[in-house]
Amino acid sequence: RIAAGEVIERPASVAKELLENSLDADSHNITIYAEQGGKTSFVIEDDGAGIAFNELPLAVERYATSKISTLDDLENISTLGYRGEALASVAAVSRLEIRSRERGSDKGGLIRCEGGAITLHAENPCKQGTRIQVDDLFFNLPARRKFLKTGSAELRRIIQIVNDYALVRPDVTFRLFSDGRKILEHGCAVNIDEALKERWGEDAKKYCASRTSGRTTVRLWWNPIPDSRRVTATIFVNGRRIQDSAVRAAICGGEAAAYGEWLVVIEMPPEDVDVNIHPTKQEVRFRRSQEIFKLVYDAAQDVFARRFSVEHGVSFEPPSGK
Repeated sequence: RIAAGEVIERPASVAKELLENSLDADSHNITIYAEQGGKTSFVIEDDGAGIAFNELPLAVERYATSKISTLDDLENISTLGYRGEALASVAAVSRLEIRSRERGSDKGGLIRCEGGAITLHAENPCKQGTRIQVDDLFFNLPARRKFLKTGSAELRRIIQIVNDYALVRPDVTFRLFSDGRKILEHGCAVNIDEALKERWGEDAKKYCASRTSGRTTVRLWWNPIPDSRRVTATIFVNGRRIQDSAVRAAICGGEAAAYGEWLVVIEMPPEDVDVNIHPTKQEVRFRRSQEIFKLVYDAAQDVFARRFSVEHGVSFEPPSGK
């Protein structure tokens, strides 16, 4: 019943899947180490709930997941992961090591896999949380490995993912190291507005608006970059980073000057959005798509009106961010 398919395409795919697992585990600190853009080595550490020692072999089995228990749960998904594919897919194309200690337990565990086969499972002292190391991605698929970009290009994709999730999860500290150097660190911001100041700069002219219908809320932030002719939209639905052409069209609809950077945060009941339609979970299906389009469109029009009014001396209170 799940929309299965190709999950691991490049190091950034590993970063996205494992970062989402860390967030689902209620982590407050997430640190990533990458060598050659993650092609040689990718490590992610968190202080989340951890994995029980006797469940480590199950964690690398395909379709094994603790996030759903019945088929009906697929209609009401509130976690970022739910299919049990990420770790199994990573293990199949790399040399994988997981060290984890479950929250509240005094016993940690270690498991190693190579090309999908478990080579070691043993008790091991480790701190609470999970540390996953992925070495030699696609070592057993040389044809796939040669199509990867340069280390710097792959690193840019990882940076984009970390930066985007740092915006909507200002309560989490993210750190990224590349080849032994700290590339970025996002500390605990008060809310999304504070996180955007770090992302877009203190001097950026930021405009924002929100619209609500029932239990669905749409919040928009816009940074109109001078002389830009591109619309860059970062879209999140219930904390999930997605791509959606309808949301993008609603932003641009009826306004030729929508150029710049946008952050769109949609919060809605999980039963009103189907996230089980795309192999890499990058797309969703709204049960009332016209309502979402209208909310985004109306909020975008509020943003455009707000910019015009602000430029003429009228100020507005921005919506509060989490």
